[in-house]
Amino acid sequence: MCGREWWRANQEVYDAELHAIYRAMLTLFQEPHGQKITIFADAQAALQRITSDAPGPGQRYALAIAQQTHDLRERRRVSV
Repeated sequence: MCGREWWRANQEVYDAELHAIYRAMLTLFQEPHGQKITIFADAQAALQRITSDAPGPGQRYALAIAQQTHDLRERRRVSV
């Protein structure tokens, strides 16, 4: 892969990791109260990205995950 193709492939993996975390958080609203649920993710860059709302790659997922986290804390009274 040349430089641009390599960057695009890595960007797609990065977005896919963030999307998977986001989808996992969405499913938490469907789970019964009182359940202990753990979301595992091994993509360090994706985990670091969700702690920042700075412009750049993955921003829309970072913002969406932050909103889901807030909603879970408010509606379900869970720790995230």
